[in-house]
Amino acid sequence: MKHFFILSVFLAMLPMSGNAQCNPNATTKNLCLGIEPNIGASFGNKGMRMNNYALDLYLGIQGRLNIVGSVEQTYNYYKMDDVKTYFSNTGLAGGLAYQFVKNAKSHWQMKAKMGSTIGHADWKNTFYDVSVSFVPQIGKSSSHGSLSLGYRYAHSRTEDIGHHNFIYFALGFGL
Repeated sequence: MKHFFILSVFLAMLPMSGNAQCNPNATTKNLCLGIEPNIGASFGNKGMRMNNYALDLYLGIQGRLNIVGSVEQTYNYYKMDDVKTYFSNTGLAGGLAYQFVKNAKSHWQMKAKMGSTIGHADWKNTFYDVSVSFVPQIGKSSSHGSLSLGYRYAHSRTEDIGHHNFIYFALGFGL
């Protein structure tokens, strides 16, 4: 039920993004809203791999700095001593995104966020995430794609599961 509520809130906000999108080429300073669903996968570390599905909500003053809120569904695949298992969890995160190189057709963005798993997660953890993204503009619209390389440190709060570091790639599409 909680997952349905969170998803419903974000889906209800989608129409608002059409009227309040962040135009990367604008010269005026206005409040803007952007939404970016993305999918990511990591390299293995200590027998664990991460697959991540996230919905990022950007809020900020048109310019280079944005506040980021994120809801994530993460699946961690774990293999130890020929025993395979997986952990599924939902997380909420918040942070900042800064566009450090910007031109008319694309920009590079650095994003830092921290968050925690919520509900009855299989693996309870607090995570710290830093990523660098290349964000090309799609045509003349305000939509964009994104290709990210990131690092995530997951501080475990579940007994018998250690802390993990992940290097990951993510693909996204911004509205």
